[in-house]
Amino acid sequence: MIKTHLFAAYASCTLLWCSLAIELAAQGLSQSVQQLTFRKVDIPIEGEYIDAVFYTDSLSQELRPKIIIRKESVDFMTREGLLRHRVIAQVGESAKIAAHGRYIGFYHEGRFSVYKDSGESLWQDTPPNEGDEDVPERRYRISSQGIVCTVLRDKGKVIFHNQQGTIIAEHGVTNSMSRTLDGDWSPDGEYFLVSATMTGMYRDNRLFLFDARGTKLWEIRTDNRWAVDVEFSSKSSWASLTYRDLSARTFGIAIISTRDGSIARELSHSNLLYPFISSDERYLLAKDRYLKERSGQRLVLFDIQAGAQLFEIFLSKPIVDYVVFPDDQAIFALHQSEIVKLDMTGAVVGSYDLGELDTSQNTLQLQGESTADRVLIRSQKSFLYLNPSN
Repeated sequence: MIKTHLFAAYASCTLLWCSLAIELAAQGLSQSVQQLTFRKVDIPIEGEYIDAVFYTDSLSQELRPKIIIRKESVDFMTREGLLRHRVIAQVGESAKIAAHGRYIGFYHEGRFSVYKDSGESLWQDTPPNEGDEDVPERRYRISSQGIVCTVLRDKGKVIFHNQQGTIIAEHGVTNSMSRTLDGDWSPDGEYFLVSATMTGMYRDNRLFLFDARGTKLWEIRTDNRWAVDVEFSSKSSWASLTYRDLSARTFGIAIISTRDGSIARELSHSNLLYPFISSDERYLLAKDRYLKERSGQRLVLFDIQAGAQLFEIFLSKPIVDYVVFPDDQAIFALHQSEIVKLDMTGAVVGSYDLGELDTSQNTLQLQGESTADRVLIRSQKSFLYLNPSN
């Protein structure tokens, strides 16, 4: 984590506390819970937009967008906030952005086009059978190094392209049409992990790891475990596999070593989803499935190195996002209307009511640039920062 959704962790914001800040005070907290204080900074983008990538500039006192993704265009901006280049395209929510926002790809005039964050066009690909509902669409995955892996689900293959679009490697995975074939890059762009159910073998599920050159490193069978989601740790030492156990009909999480594909840890809890591995690759935080018949969700913290559970708690509201800061022994859990600070025992030590944000759940999240004393929350039009004094 932070999980795949509308605003991914690539949005960069290392900023000074500026004169635009507006103090938002916490209300009605008990004396035993710290009164967290946040302040708000509006995002300086005119008009409607779907997503944005921002410049990292610690000297600036304003948020400056680098790429603005709109419904009918992609705008590449200068650091001064001026339009550098605009591509007219029916982008919608189909844009694919690399980790750290260095590259972007989107459909333009029937072709998938890859660009640098400067607005420079790199290459284009025209998918065959586009719009044919009987043929699964091919998927384009862009690494932080600008390498694109094209997942050809209609052929059961993956193809690696360099920054110029030249094919540098091609591998048959299922070798025939597969609607389950998928993959994703590690944050550093060094690894690409593929998951697939082998054709005709419903209970033969496998993982494949490739390096940035497209060289196959290993292949493992997960048998009855069908991959729901795979996420790399920050240093790419491990990958967390969230799977559906087809025999027990439950969800589970396994920690896999990227070195050889061995399972380092198997979490015994069932129905846990959305694992987040801390920056030191020691702790794993996960929640269970949201059920309409109850008001909140369970949150569980594991020590991966020790193989031990540190806490299991039930929070009374549905959980939107969460993050753990190992150096400061602090955890933040974000609800739709509140953020709470926990210690490593699961005890709530701080809280803040976000009710006045008035935003939908899928446009509210914790950002990857957060620290324990500068937590960054992003909504559609603004950012909230935890007051450093807290």
